[in-house]
Amino acid sequence: MTGADLGLIAAFGGISLLDKRVPNFITPRQAEFSWTSTMPKDAVIEPELTDAIRRALYRVHWVLGPGFFHQVYRRATMVEFQRSGIGHAYIKQIPVYFEGECIGQQESRVIAVENKVLVGTVAQKEITNTDLAKFRSRMRNLDLRFGILANFHPTKLHLEYVQLG
Repeated sequence: MTGADLGLIAAFGGISLLDKRVPNFITPRQAEFSWTSTMPKDAVIEPELTDAIRRALYRVHWVLGPGFFHQVYRRATMVEFQRSGIGHAYIKQIPVYFEGECIGQQESRVIAVENKVLVGTVAQKEITNTDLAKFRSRMRNLDLRFGILANFHPTKLHLEYVQLG
């Protein structure tokens, strides 16, 4: 009746709040994603590629919104990279070295974009210093100097830009 894109049903009568999202699939929508490039000052490595990555990440967040697990955003990001013609490789594990010897594999689940930029996707309340340290370690192991850690949890996509010296 209202033409709204989304409705929320909230039930306050129980022990805890129950809520349900109800998308409007009846009213036809033709909204289009639009992108205006505004490069942050700290994204100085590979500016054109960084802009293309940012556009893809923002489009994924625009289409899906918050509320999914990180693996959903990671898969959607790879689909968007493919649609956009951005070369990438999904890296599930990274070898761990000690004193020049490979001692095992570490779960990584990151995306190397054109062997220049590492992209990580998370969906959590905030990106912690530990998250950033792990991401930097993965960058070092893959010999990549620049990375973007994308947090899809908030209603507005949060990007952390990471550079290694």
